[in-house]
Amino acid sequence: MKVNLLVNYGWEWDLAGLKNGGLRSGEVSRLDLIVRWGGRRRLSGFLPVQSIYADFYVRDEYWPDFDLQHFEHALAWFRNQDPTLGG
Repeated sequence: MKVNLLVNYGWEWDLAGLKNGGLRSGEVSRLDLIVRWGGRRRLSGFLPVQSIYADFYVRDEYWPDFDLQHFEHALAWFRNQDPTLGG
């Protein structure tokens, strides 16, 4: 399992790298699961290329209250999803 944790990420910063031939987040692989805190149900520009087929797991709690049990619940939820990859 690979876990990506992005802090202070901005899509504008990421896409600005295209002027030099590639996304600045180019080494981040395709995402399968995005955990979103604070009850928001949107991408907000988060990794627009890598998140194209990602499933969203949304928690009402904010990041400081997210614990190992929440993470394990997110993984259990994800195991029950159908990975259609857009199909």
